[in-house]
Amino acid sequence: MLRNSAIGVTSAISLTLATTLTTPAFAATKYYAVIDTVGNCSVLEAAPVPDLKILGEQRGYNSKDAAKKAIKDHEGCKGIVE
Repeated sequence: MLRNSAIGVTSAISLTLATTLTTPAFAATKYYAVIDTVGNCSVLEAAPVPDLKILGEQRGYNSKDAAKKAIKDHEGCKGIVE
């Protein structure tokens, strides 16, 4: 009985490691600096809808601070929506 239990634990650990090692590339959060048609700018944590124009890095930024900097550097922002 102990041997079957040890095999089950080993299998569970192996599955957990395999899942953890293969998913980080897909789990990375991207931040998008966007401007709407009125000129309001914001940072989004998801790909924007077509009505919003992406500012700066089209594939998104790796940090929220980098996306905020893109907004501050963009002269067309009339206001910033937090």
